[in-house]
Amino acid sequence: MSDRRYKVVITDADENFFEPEKEVLEPLNVDLRIYDLKTADELYEVAPDADIVLTTYVNFDRDALEKFKNLKLISRHGAGYDNIDVRAATELGIIVCNIPEYGRDQVADHAMTLLMTLIRKIKDLDELVRNGGWFDYVRERWSIPCMQEMTLGVIGTGKIGSKVVKKAQPFFARILVYDPYIPGRVFKAMDRVEPVDFETLLRESDAITIHTPLTREGESEYPTYHMINDEAFAKMKDGVIIVNTARGPVIDTEALVRALESGKVAAAGLDVHETEPLPQDHPLRKFKNVILTPHAAWYTNYSIYDMKRKWAENAARFIKGEELQNVVNPEVLEKVRR
Repeated sequence: MSDRRYKVVITDADENFFEPEKEVLEPLNVDLRIYDLKTADELYEVAPDADIVLTTYVNFDRDALEKFKNLKLISRHGAGYDNIDVRAATELGIIVCNIPEYGRDQVADHAMTLLMTLIRKIKDLDELVRNGGWFDYVRERWSIPCMQEMTLGVIGTGKIGSKVVKKAQPFFARILVYDPYIPGRVFKAMDRVEPVDFETLLRESDAITIHTPLTREGESEYPTYHMINDEAFAKMKDGVIIVNTARGPVIDTEALVRALESGKVAAAGLDVHETEPLPQDHPLRKFKNVILTPHAAWYTNYSIYDMKRKWAENAARFIKGEELQNVVNPEVLEKVRR
């Protein structure tokens, strides 16, 4: 381990719970700073010489990264890293790590909960009873589909999407899966699970749940930014149900609003949004057939502790000269600036 004292900065300190990080980092005699920051400019004002940054929301574009001359490692709190210009970080010799293994079951459970709640119209039934209504109203006016006769489409079958597939198997007649990075043979042995292309999934699914990372043009062979747009909605069944627990910008929100207004989308469950927190005047708030949750699908008492410890452990590994885990840009390791 190096004799130098590293400056480690935690941003986004709004939750005021940092025992896991302190347990990992304080024995290493680091200069640990904790701030409640939301921008790189704010961070630069208080810690321009930071060696390691543990962050959730701070946006590190190229201009921001170039300012931090000592920065060696960014450890991202969570699986996504779309707030970091990874290409620029690589060119500048800055390692980017994330925590892809956290909260997998929790996010999958949340997606399944949203699906079942929307399909079974739980929110509407609860409101009906509270307003004095009863079953005769349901029988006369509502259509509730049978899940065991429905086709579920799963977009993205990585660590979380694959768990959704397994959890959904007992409930749906068919499960269509689309993931250009995962060979279809992975699912061939699974009962009622069919790997298909994107167009087929859109066309044949009664409900669709999204579990893909957010990538943009130039970042991936298969960019996912606004992959669910007007064109995609037009190919879906009338009355489709949409669930998104991945990243908000995978769905074109304006297109979703139009699809909800036209009835093309019967209901939606959204844990992630293009703008977070969701503005008070956002048009999605007006729809009773939309369930909105605050990017909390991953959260349990255990998962928050586990994730906070893991992002600190990567900082500790770097300081001790050990092998890092979940490096997003491994090609940078040869030229990292220590």
